[in-house]
Amino acid sequence: MIEFVKKVENPGRRDDRLPCVALNSDERRLVRQKITMDNREEAAVFLDRGSVMKIYDVLESDDGKNKVQVVGKSEEVVSARAHDWLSFAKACYYLGNRHAPLEIKDLEFFFLPDRVLEELCLRLGLEISHISAAFAPEEGAYAHHHHSHEHDHAHEEHGGHDHDEHDHDE
Repeated sequence: MIEFVKKVENPGRRDDRLPCVALNSDERRLVRQKITMDNREEAAVFLDRGSVMKIYDVLESDDGKNKVQVVGKSEEVVSARAHDWLSFAKACYYLGNRHAPLEIKDLEFFFLPDRVLEELCLRLGLEISHISAAFAPEEGAYAHHHHSHEHDHAHEEHGGHDHDEHDHDE
């Protein structure tokens, strides 16, 4: 059985030369799982803990001989559409405070079905509908860059400044 152990690239589009595996938003968060590719071949995913697969990520076997591309699997999501930017901003703020994963577009966002969140959107004047689509929520502010002072670096890497001048966590 092929074992995919690392993410190697994300071309931002479907690469038809590679086999693919369709995963929903929950499955893309699983770092240890058995998958079935579109060529019906079974494989295993063994990524580093904390990894999240994004749509169009390419996974590779340890020897580099095998690759598979992740594509989004349709799932039930809620579309919430605002008529103005203020309502949109308020809805994003309130749902963000509830740590609800959101996929954000212009005056529209998507989230997994949740009666309480749907009622909140309706109270804010948004139109909601249930659709079937691949759900690709925002990764969040800290998804790519974790900065703390529990690391080794020369101060020259930061322009030789004194860390007391500011807080990196802001």
